[in-house]
Amino acid sequence: MAIGLRRKVRLDSRRENQKITRNKNSAQKRPERARRDERLKAKLAAQLPAIAENGLSPDVQSWVAAQTGTPACKVSESDLKALTA
Repeated sequence: MAIGLRRKVRLDSRRENQKITRNKNSAQKRPERARRDERLKAKLAAQLPAIAENGLSPDVQSWVAAQTGTPACKVSESDLKALTA
């Protein structure tokens, strides 16, 4: 029985530490995400006129797919214009 109790205490303290770390990291990640969104929105606006011949860069393509919730190959031009607005 004693072994199980020590294991429970260890796992409980680990869970508490994970919760603290998650809260601390999420506070730091929030402004980083906002900066990344602004940077990629500007990059998309710069690439928008030349999409027909060059396509999107992979980082912008991935970001657009995540923002719209559709696969990158199915993103329409109206979706792109809505993201830059």
